[in-house]
Amino acid sequence: MKIKFSAILAVLLILTLTVGIFAACDSNEQSLEGMVIVTFELNGGTLHNNSTDVLGRLYHGYKLNSYVIDISNYMSNELTKKGFVFEGWYRDENCTVPWNFATDRVTQDITLYAKWETEIVYRYVVYMVVDGEQTELGTYRVAQGDKFNDSLNYGRNLRRYTRTFLGYYSDPELETAWDNDYTHPGGEESTDIPVYVDSIEGVWQFVNNYETLLSALRTSDGIYLTDDVDCGNNVVAFAGNNGIFNRVLQGNGYTISNLSIGAPTSTLHPTYSVFGTLGASAKILNVHFTNVRFTLVDFPDSSELQLGTLAVSANSGAEVRDVTVSGTYTDNMQFLQFTAQQIETLLGKAIYDDYDDTKITVTGFESSFTPA
Repeated sequence: MKIKFSAILAVLLILTLTVGIFAACDSNEQSLEGMVIVTFELNGGTLHNNSTDVLGRLYHGYKLNSYVIDISNYMSNELTKKGFVFEGWYRDENCTVPWNFATDRVTQDITLYAKWETEIVYRYVVYMVVDGEQTELGTYRVAQGDKFNDSLNYGRNLRRYTRTFLGYYSDPELETAWDNDYTHPGGEESTDIPVYVDSIEGVWQFVNNYETLLSALRTSDGIYLTDDVDCGNNVVAFAGNNGIFNRVLQGNGYTISNLSIGAPTSTLHPTYSVFGTLGASAKILNVHFTNVRFTLVDFPDSSELQLGTLAVSANSGAEVRDVTVSGTYTDNMQFLQFTAQQIETLLGKAIYDDYDDTKITVTGFESSFTPA
């Protein structure tokens, strides 16, 4: 579209001379001598012009028989109305006769009316369901035919609720798993499609093999077994670099097998256990350890062997519930003399140090070791 220079000059002149020409005020209607006035009635919309927001209506002056500039597309202008879509400018208040900026010219003062249509929005809405109660996690605005994609992890990242994601469902009863081939049906009205999230209490890493166990141990989350784990006779550093295990291991009745216990770091007090020291938040629950292999060595300056099946010590608050351990030991000690019975007695205890059972809970623990 070719716009006459005179019309553009007139608009720029108005922009330069006064902000009042654009003011959204019913009583501010003005006319410019020798010019035709075009009134833009915003019909509840807001014109955003750089840092200025204009409401109500605007007045622009043009030379007679000039083209009109569409203010909704001029430079950095943006015309908006919450919940509505701008459909264009019309000659009549009922918005039935459109104004054509490419061909129409102004021959007299005129009012152009902004036409708005209710915005149709298609969304997926994600809810977490806990004991029948629903919590909205977030929404995704999509187009008709789009599949659900939790790209912002509303459902999977539930740490702020101290819960862990289990799956997506199409019903609040969490009985029908979400169909990944489902697409948004769209329609002539705004439509929300609910997606429901199942979860469990606690922040967990799910573990079903040796690799996922190692991955879980690199985090500070709880360890939640979903299958038996074969460690392949490797040493597993449950306690980490600080020697303290201070998280929850929920075994769910599964077994961790073929676990070797690493060499001690202290020559004065050679220390052996699966978990090192149990922190105050440590919980080892409902898990079985089989084929656990202790290889005992000492050093010339060793004065004490610290040997406990699960831990050498525990802080107040630690719990051991329904845990069984079985395996073998090899006595390669040269300087500390222990009988097989003494070693097996030590390996029969969950924790090496004596502990106060009013502060540390050990129930349902069983241990059985034999010489290799």
